[in-house]
Amino acid sequence: SVGIQCSLLNRKSHLGLEQISAVAASGSSLLGSKKYKFIVDDETSETIVICSAFRLLENLQLDCPVGQLLNEAIQAHHKQYKSGTSTLLFLAGAWSKAVLNCINQGIPIPIIVSEMYGGLEHCFEILISRQISIDSILENSQCKQRSQTIKADGLSCTLTSFPTQPTNEMQSVVKEDAHFQSNISIKMNSSSNYSISNEHGSSMLSFSSNIITHASSDQGHPSYTRNQAKARINMSRHFVNSNINRQEEALPDLSNSFQQDSFSTPADSTRFTTLALSLSHGNHRMMKLAIEAYKIQTQSILQETIKRPLPEFNIDKLVTYFLPGPPEHESCVSPGFVTLISEDQSKIVQDLATLPLHTIFISGDLTDKYRHPGFNRISDIKVVTQTVEDISKTLEEEWLCRTMDILHKFHINLILVKGLTSPYLMNKCLQEKILVIQEVKEPVFQRLTKAMEGIHVTYITQVKENCIGTGAHLCLWKMEHGNIPNSGERFAVQINTYKTAVITVVLCSPLRCKLQTLVDQFWSCAYRLKHALSERCIFPGAGATELACLCHLKQQILKNSPCTLGINETSCIGTHHSSWFAETAVLFKSQVLQALADGLIEYLVTAMFNTGMYETPLDALSEVQKCLHDNDGTFPIISELSGQHVKVDIPCRSSCSSLSDDCFDYEVYDNVTVKLEAWRRALNLVLLVLRADAEIITGTKAKTYTVSEAQLREGTFL
Repeated sequence: SVGIQCSLLNRKSHLGLEQISAVAASGSSLLGSKKYKFIVDDETSETIVICSAFRLLENLQLDCPVGQLLNEAIQAHHKQYKSGTSTLLFLAGAWSKAVLNCINQGIPIPIIVSEMYGGLEHCFEILISRQISIDSILENSQCKQRSQTIKADGLSCTLTSFPTQPTNEMQSVVKEDAHFQSNISIKMNSSSNYSISNEHGSSMLSFSSNIITHASSDQGHPSYTRNQAKARINMSRHFVNSNINRQEEALPDLSNSFQQDSFSTPADSTRFTTLALSLSHGNHRMMKLAIEAYKIQTQSILQETIKRPLPEFNIDKLVTYFLPGPPEHESCVSPGFVTLISEDQSKIVQDLATLPLHTIFISGDLTDKYRHPGFNRISDIKVVTQTVEDISKTLEEEWLCRTMDILHKFHINLILVKGLTSPYLMNKCLQEKILVIQEVKEPVFQRLTKAMEGIHVTYITQVKENCIGTGAHLCLWKMEHGNIPNSGERFAVQINTYKTAVITVVLCSPLRCKLQTLVDQFWSCAYRLKHALSERCIFPGAGATELACLCHLKQQILKNSPCTLGINETSCIGTHHSSWFAETAVLFKSQVLQALADGLIEYLVTAMFNTGMYETPLDALSEVQKCLHDNDGTFPIISELSGQHVKVDIPCRSSCSSLSDDCFDYEVYDNVTVKLEAWRRALNLVLLVLRADAEIITGTKAKTYTVSEAQLREGTFL
């Protein structure tokens, strides 16, 4: 046979791909079901609660370079999108195994890289053409006034909500400043109480209308019946139907949380709530907090006109505050900035609540030794004084006296500091009834400065009259039942401005170990809502997007099969490298696309199995294969498989009862960019490690050989 010019690669283990697969296997149970995981340190016995792949890798000791590379990819994705890390981790592991399988089949690495990139990009083109506009969803949504009793296949859940009333402490304060007028801000919290009765034990788990039909029948799985269902899992993002026992957790009903809804009509408000809940992926409580924050933020905008598109969600205005002690259902959203102060400082707040606030903003530390970044200290400098009186006075005392003179001169009673404050100055301010709040985060600091029309300074000696901010109200923050919460010896204080510059999400829990988990869940929901409103389009969830890709890949596999094309391996052995690559790509294209599809199939099967709907992964796999067979070559699978993720009768106001006779159901949706980027980053990582492993095995300067057909079958060439 005619030889070709190529680089020979002996069969050796690709350790990098195997390491990715091993690390990803540790997070496979995080896919689909909402579960809390515990990471225990063997040496210190310290325990960390997690519920995402991002926190999993952050707390694991990854010694191998590939593990650190995977961790960096997960961290970068989480920093930008705040969700999708479990998908990224799992697909990286699944595609690593698929690529290893391709190598074992003797497929050249350049062909693997080229065809996998091309196959995924082609899938993206198909999916983008099938994305759903959120405007069309809002227009097609319908609502109806119903009782606050949820009944779905044996599950009855009675909700009793308590409308929020404004507290007395949030009354407006008349100020001489022009910006300080009536009703500066009204604090609105919400909580709900409910009871659940589950007579026959049914769950609202849905993967798709097609799959659920088979999963819930004896014909689909003889070994699986409703009585054999064991798992009771509260779903996060996949597969909700009424076949398995589930006890629904308490969800706060925010339908009546506002004295005046920010939407122009109750129907608009309910439709938006429905859309947002479809993006919650099971974290309904946190998504409802995000909905309430969005309504507060856009209250003045949404009331102007009915036809105005929904404005984007400004995440920078949000800040989270964790309150240990109260149950989680008492978590709420408050306009303004809520933070902790000491017990001594809390005594000042009652006096300042009735006074006009004059605020200064310090962008660094408020100490005598603080210097701005970039300041070069001059060494070997001695201070010489000429009078005896000045000798007994230290530089710190001089700075302290000068600072107090400035505070008295401009009648300052509130100081916001980004950094730390001198403890001596703190004591002085307590005596003078001046409240100092230190360690204010950058976004909050900037927005409060702008809302009060002040100017932040680096040193307090730079304060002038035009730097002073006005138009704020200060009070001790109270919960919905009127109690003032305290965390040990610290109390919560609330700062409100004439315009809502900051919105605080108060997260409550009796368990301090859940602090980071609750914060992560809220930000994940908030960012999903933000991305949906900014992109104006979403993907159908519950596995519909993955199945659409598999359907398309199946078509391409059949189309490019060597048997279909009438080619064989011998015909690909040519004399020119360029013709060899093209012909070899045609030969192995179907196998590479099948490997790409295998990763998505493993993703779906694992997510379905984690829901508890199937006794074994094989049962879930058979359902996916049957679904692909029934919908071969068509794309209505997207609309059919999105299904009814959770069927809940959402109470509407009476004015909305005439819109439709049927209450609306909210489905499950995914963000477009988040999902596509998770897939792309997972594949990029796998193929990067693949090429790096190949260079390690062969060296960067691989020798050139003339390889016969027999030798070609024994090795893999680059």
